[in-house]
Amino acid sequence: MKMYSFHLERFSEFSRSIFKRRRFMHFETLRLLLYVKESTDRPHYEDLSTLLNAGFLAIKGKEADIPRFFSSEGLAKLSQRTTNFGLTSRF
Repeated sequence: MKMYSFHLERFSEFSRSIFKRRRFMHFETLRLLLYVKESTDRPHYEDLSTLLNAGFLAIKGKEADIPRFFSSEGLAKLSQRTTNFGLTSRF
């Protein structure tokens, strides 16, 4: 239990430092970005933007509610802001 507590505490400190104002949607989008980049050696921001926008519209149905970071520029910024942490898609 002590070891579990230690790792949980370290992860919570780590996640707070990375995701100060980020939400679960940011976290999962970042995981998707990292997975695509690791699998294809390229980020494919435009393709991912199209995929995320289409998926959001299929679920929510309103184009005005699409998050701004789903744009290709927003995805590039999200990826750029977290590159200095050395994250992988398996975090």
